[in-house]
Amino acid sequence: MKVGNLAKLCTVGASLAMITAGFITAPAAMADPAGTPAVNAQTLAGYGSDTTQDVMNALAASVNTDHAADGAWVASYDALGDTTISNPKGATVGGTVPRANGSGDGLKLLQTATGFSGTQNIVSGTAKANVEATTAGTSALVNFSRSSSDRGNSTNATNGVFSYVPFAKDAVTAAVNPAATDPGMAALANHLTVGALGDTASTASIYSIYHCLAKYVYTNAGAYVGVGGTDTLPGGADLATPIKPLLPAYGSGTRKYFVTTVAGFASDSSTLTTTYSCLKDVVGGSPVNEHDGAPIATTGVGAIAPFSIPQWVAQSNSVTTGVTDRRNGAILLGLADVAPLDAGKTNAAFPIKRTVFNVLPYKKVRLNTTREYAVFNGASASSICSKGSVIESMGFIQLNVTSTPTSIADCGYIGNRFGAPTSASTTSTQVSTDYKQIASGDTVDVTVGASNPNGGTFAVYTDAAKVNFVGSGEIVAGDPNGTTTSSPISASAGSSVSFYGTFDPNDVLVQSSPVSTTPAVVKVVNPYTAKFGAVPGRVVTNRSTSIAVNIAPALTYPGAQVGGWATLSASKDGAAAVDVQTVYVVKRSGVANFSWKPTLAGEYDLSVEFAPEGSSPSLYGKDVIDVTVALNTTAIAVGTFAGWLSTSPNYVVSSGSERSLAPSFKVTMTKGGTPAAYPAGNIKVYLSTGKTGGTLLKDAVVLSTVTGQATITLPASDRWRVAGTADGVVRYLNVVFTSTDGKFYSTQTSIKVLIKNS
Repeated sequence: MKVGNLAKLCTVGASLAMITAGFITAPAAMADPAGTPAVNAQTLAGYGSDTTQDVMNALAASVNTDHAADGAWVASYDALGDTTISNPKGATVGGTVPRANGSGDGLKLLQTATGFSGTQNIVSGTAKANVEATTAGTSALVNFSRSSSDRGNSTNATNGVFSYVPFAKDAVTAAVNPAATDPGMAALANHLTVGALGDTASTASIYSIYHCLAKYVYTNAGAYVGVGGTDTLPGGADLATPIKPLLPAYGSGTRKYFVTTVAGFASDSSTLTTTYSCLKDVVGGSPVNEHDGAPIATTGVGAIAPFSIPQWVAQSNSVTTGVTDRRNGAILLGLADVAPLDAGKTNAAFPIKRTVFNVLPYKKVRLNTTREYAVFNGASASSICSKGSVIESMGFIQLNVTSTPTSIADCGYIGNRFGAPTSASTTSTQVSTDYKQIASGDTVDVTVGASNPNGGTFAVYTDAAKVNFVGSGEIVAGDPNGTTTSSPISASAGSSVSFYGTFDPNDVLVQSSPVSTTPAVVKVVNPYTAKFGAVPGRVVTNRSTSIAVNIAPALTYPGAQVGGWATLSASKDGAAAVDVQTVYVVKRSGVANFSWKPTLAGEYDLSVEFAPEGSSPSLYGKDVIDVTVALNTTAIAVGTFAGWLSTSPNYVVSSGSERSLAPSFKVTMTKGGTPAAYPAGNIKVYLSTGKTGGTLLKDAVVLSTVTGQATITLPASDRWRVAGTADGVVRYLNVVFTSTDGKFYSTQTSIKVLIKNS
């Protein structure tokens, strides 16, 4: 049946239809990569499609300019030229590869280089010679292939080894000789349709022409009359021009696209020209090259062949694009209501369009640490997708540009995959975390382990379905583990977070491991508390002091309370810790017990930290207190009283003139813990009924730090008058020494006194 409005063809406008045949030599800039920046072992070398070689050459030049200091990042080698390419990555790397000519042979070369397929014969160079390629000889020299066709009828494989990465759109139409040399074919303008199944010899369509039905075009004085299957002229016609349909050589992406999408064949095959004898893919003994007007010109009157509109544009502007002009005078045919060109560029509205691709190993173009990712992946801000002006200058049409490509309509989409991996992963993936407990808002290091000897990449998710991505990283060859840091966990206390991992070996032919079956589970809890119990504000040197620390989670959830390590640190006078102790606290005990025996006097910061087992630092419990450590002072020695009525026993008569006596005695302090001086301090004397406290009689008598002595003179005072029996009343003089520098303990002695009434 017939196709609708978009099926009519016309010629390019008159200004383009009569371009003079010619051959313009391309500037050196568009030749095979050479010079500066120099290719090297890290350069991404690509081969294949003739259709996209020129736009990829231009894109490679732009990318290399961006990274000039690193040498050539991309080297795109022409489909035409010498049969083989020597040193495609420089003389230091060496080696020779076939100059793959066409999308199909570019793909075959990539598959051989990666080990996906064994030794293959690659159609190469202008001569289209068969050159044997081996994996050993090409593995270091091939990184991608150019393709003007998609993966064909292959099913998109979610675990595919290769990815067809789209970067632009091509438009394809038919090309013929100019009207001056071929008025019969030029007369097809505005009459040719795409056509479809059911067309007959009298239908002026690409379908009828390429199915060898319409064999002649009939004209009268150059005006179109019709088409048919014989050279018998219909009424009104004065010329029958034989139609000679041409196809690019088998393996060409353009041929495959044109045959299956435009000409209406179910598939392409190497025997198509045998089955349909009017079709030719060899002219003058040479295979027909894509987008080359020479076979059309050589065939002469009646020739028609598919031709890329962007290639025609780039060749027509060879002076500025550097692309070799191979049109040889060929003109383009367009749809009746849509011209192939718009202001000298490919018309984006032209209906016969196809996406063009670069094919890369999926694992290389996926990982964001590779050059393949940086150059070809649409998620990379620096990729060729950002170079729309270069793409358009070479005649191609831009795709959608987005940082999150989701289909082949988006430049740099990597999910268009094919080619089943050859083997399963060498091991199941194991995942673990550095913590079993965290606080809400913490980050977690997640470790993925695998034993693949070649290393690879891993990814971490918080669900087995691999929807909630956490992070990814690399496992280097020989190292079984890789670690990535998660984003802060926002789950509330009392909940749990599970981490799952996958491993993707570097070997592009080995499929990724399935998601880990056993997740690493992290509990989200509130911080722990660690609080000192009752600790004296002053302790004595060389004497053990028991210290208890109470430990508990701030809020208890099932399974939240765990064991852990409690560490006691003593820092003297603001210096580094001089005493550190660590004890293990068993689960749910809630108490850490320490015994502290300081050896030096001074002011101490006493701190404790509880580290719950398998928990993040934000869950640690901490407490700090100030403690004074003093030297233990020896007893006070009291000398003989002066001014007392008796010293054996000590007594005083509290009547008469004796009240005015001022008793005195000498106090001697034995040296304390320091041999160089006596302790600094003062003495107070109290009168009391017991051995502590009482009524202050004498205040702040300074003790000599040279002799360790002081003389105490008690005041004559009514305080001595004590009512009592004839036998007297027992009282105590409490003599108290107080250290003024905090380095000694205070001490006291009590003197028993008998006070009688006269």
